[in-house]
Amino acid sequence: KTLQHFDVSHNQLNDLPLDISLLTELETLNCSNNQLTEMADLFEQLKRLKELDISINRFPNLPNVIYTYKYLVRLNCEQNCITTIDSGLVNLKRLKFLVLDHNKLETTEQIDFSL
Repeated sequence: KTLQHFDVSHNQLNDLPLDISLLTELETLNCSNNQLTEMADLFEQLKRLKELDISINRFPNLPNVIYTYKYLVRLNCEQNCITTIDSGLVNLKRLKFLVLDHNKLETTEQIDFSL
């Protein structure tokens, strides 16, 4: 339970192991380069998460659970299939780095990024 950094990148995962949600001290989660399309709401337990890398997967949108990570500073979502991002992103007050390149963005729902 005291693990702070967890890396399952460069595998062929279709789903993240649900036991990751038990790592309540986790600050960094790298699950890039897999076959992921969603993150279970159970991952809301990762309340200390500061860095999340879900790049190079198959996410069609930003998983809703991301909007609960109030300490998140760095979010990498590049090279997915994301078509839109919604206004929940402004709730991530500590977010400093957001990477969304190489997706399929069509709209950003008029998000006020100045907040």
